[in-house]
Amino acid sequence: MKDTVEQQAARIEFHTYVAGALLHLSEMKKRDDRADFNKLMMRLLSGVRQYLGRRLQRAVRNGHLPEGKYKVADFVDELFVQAYDHLQAVKEDKDLHAWLFKKADEILEDALIEEDFDNTFFENIDDYGQQEWEAMQEVFTTDADGDLVMEEELDDPSYPKHDYSLADVFVENGEEELVDKISRELSEGEIHRHIDMVLHQMSTMMQTVFELAVNQQFTPHEIGLIKQISVGEVKRYIAEVRERIQLSFQSRYSF
Repeated sequence: MKDTVEQQAARIEFHTYVAGALLHLSEMKKRDDRADFNKLMMRLLSGVRQYLGRRLQRAVRNGHLPEGKYKVADFVDELFVQAYDHLQAVKEDKDLHAWLFKKADEILEDALIEEDFDNTFFENIDDYGQQEWEAMQEVFTTDADGDLVMEEELDDPSYPKHDYSLADVFVENGEEELVDKISRELSEGEIHRHIDMVLHQMSTMMQTVFELAVNQQFTPHEIGLIKQISVGEVKRYIAEVRERIQLSFQSRYSF
């Protein structure tokens, strides 16, 4: 389902809500009130839990983490500890949300081996026929159905779910004709599944930068803080992801 204006506004409002919580968290830490600190943290981590859940699912699919060994809650529990111990590192309210994602990334990276995206797939994408695409989709769907990450950990009603849409990929003027053709041929569900499958072929860095920009509504500056890369690199990753997904639509559906 395409992300609505209301859902996008809800994410932006949530960023503001998290920023406003820094003072309260600091006061709780001064009182050594860890219980209330954790209660407030739990309300702040809706987006972080979804982000960790998707990263964990992809890591399990790719064989970089053992199936069933880790749960989102394991990483969130560690994030509580890291936030309590290092909250003083956040100097400004507006930086709190990005800082929480950055700490979540660091925690997951301790358990995760970064992989490179499959260059072979993109180098040979023009040679893919319908049979190859369907086989790839079947494997991807089977793997997704077998994920053991608890879905209830990802479904937080306080933070809207995001399914990928054409608006996430096609952002330049002059692409309207292609977008119209794809929209006529494919359902919203088919579009989301194709984007998700192709994104799965890319590096963890490319996947997470794109997700932080699209799903979590972070700015390039904030993503740079989370991933510890330059704003220029962030913009390059986002542009490359979009270009590769556009190419995949053209290759698969012969538009």
